[in-house]
Amino acid sequence: MTKNMNQDKAVLEWLESKSKGSEYQYKNRFEIWLEYCKAKGLLLSGSEQLEDIKKKRLSSDNTEKYFYNNEIPKLFKWLRTEFKGKTTNQPLSEVSSLAVCTAIRSFFAYHRYTLEIQKDALPSSEKVEGTYQDHAFDIYQLRSMFQCGDLRERTVLSCAKDLWLRVGDFMILNRDLIELAIKREKERNFF
Repeated sequence: MTKNMNQDKAVLEWLESKSKGSEYQYKNRFEIWLEYCKAKGLLLSGSEQLEDIKKKRLSSDNTEKYFYNNEIPKLFKWLRTEFKGKTTNQPLSEVSSLAVCTAIRSFFAYHRYTLEIQKDALPSSEKVEGTYQDHAFDIYQLRSMFQCGDLRERTVLSCAKDLWLRVGDFMILNRDLIELAIKREKERNFF
């Protein structure tokens, strides 16, 4: 989290309202928003933006009144064309760009400033096709990872490889629930 975000009360309150699993993603998406704001000369803190939207909503000029509403489609376009991702150094996919826009809308909605976006300004989440890139590990990569890990890490690696589980899916599994499922399956097969 950037230094500015660590001291931003509005952003911290919003992030605390998110589940622990998604808080990290929302934080990253808000950092991207702040990067956009810096590039476009907008205010650089959530608290300042909330004060600004409060003033702008009182304006009789619709361009001024709905400034942030109109900024979200511009953010989407910027993410698809100009933004360079940290790991890929490429613009974001349509799905990822939409997720960033949704997070920013969530921030404003949390603080009771719902952003109404024109229907055709952003793609609908139902119409956006996800692009998934799976990496098929070769045997040498798996062996080197397996040699580096402790027992827990080796178990996660083996389960992920054999059961096609994502690490997050595997980590939320509860041993008691698994044992209960095995017991029920044995009882079902017994009758």
